[in-house]
Amino acid sequence: MSVSEIKVVGGQIEFKYLTNKVAEKDYEVRKAIIWHKMLGDGMLPTRWLKPTAKGTKVNFDQIQDQEGYDKAIVDLKHHLNAVNEKYGTDLEIG
Repeated sequence: MSVSEIKVVGGQIEFKYLTNKVAEKDYEVRKAIIWHKMLGDGMLPTRWLKPTAKGTKVNFDQIQDQEGYDKAIVDLKHHLNAVNEKYGTDLEIG
């Protein structure tokens, strides 16, 4: 019998702390933190579904290479800039 190799190429994950009860500013800050953590774990968020009382589901793809990771970081930086401008925060990637 041979052992098969399994490779995750994408999926969906739910974040229970991103509910529709969280203030908009807090939601966006939490989203940015989660987004950064996902990238660190090799997951590229592709769609953030509408928040519910149970949380927010996020569709993701697996980051395949350094180029994909670099583009994802640029996308996150654009999001951080938008959040900073709208809410007066000073979020940045260190």
